[in-house]
Amino acid sequence: SGGQADAEQAYLQADFTGTESWIRLPEEAWLPEWVGKFDCPVVRLEKSLYGHPDSGTQWERHCDSQLRTLGFKPIPNWDSVYIHKETRLVLSVYVDDFKLAGPTAALKPMWKNIRTVIDLEEPEPFGQFLGCDHRRSTAMVAARDLPGASADSSSEQVEVEGMEYN
Repeated sequence: SGGQADAEQAYLQADFTGTESWIRLPEEAWLPEWVGKFDCPVVRLEKSLYGHPDSGTQWERHCDSQLRTLGFKPIPNWDSVYIHKETRLVLSVYVDDFKLAGPTAALKPMWKNIRTVIDLEEPEPFGQFLGCDHRRSTAMVAARDLPGASADSSSEQVEVEGMEYN
């Protein structure tokens, strides 16, 4: 089983710790006491901002550190994919798109935990992700054809669940 959720204003959740940067604020973001006092206020960037070249890295570091506090471990050589061994859940993170899969009973509590450290929209069933429709599917497969099966595995048919992508 599984589901997906989007981070809300992902980059803004991360503190900006890259090269010191200063930005010009649009007038609607000025403090009331600045009106008539400044022509073009400039402030130091404190949160990662969409469009800044370092913001993606800042968000990625923030997201990684928060997920690790929950017990997720990155899968070696598979960027942005995590495993939570205790619950047997796998989490894929692509920028602000989160996809969580594993035992049904563990999903809802883990989404709740993730939402305590990262602002996410309400999780929903698998659907559109990275431009593809994702659906759960089942198929009958010979036991000997399963990954890790030994040469003497039977030809008995077993049902397996997977994902279908269009």
